[in-house]
Amino acid sequence: MSDKTVVTNAVAAYEVTFRDGTTKVFEAKRVDFGEYGVTFSGRRHAQGHSFVAFVPYGDLRAVEDRPEGKL
Repeated sequence: MSDKTVVTNAVAAYEVTFRDGTTKVFEAKRVDFGEYGVTFSGRRHAQGHSFVAFVPYGDLRAVEDRPEGKL
């Protein structure tokens, strides 16, 4: 699997669906799809790449962008 990175200038919301069917929304400026899972980083009003969350692929079903204002 090749690595993919999504970077935005502003914080974007991403809805993560887990294998058990539960969902959680993460707000991040950067999303890295790495070898072992997805890393969300970059908090609102923070400089640099502050850690937000890591979700291993074994626990993950889907990652979707949330439309503006739908947090």
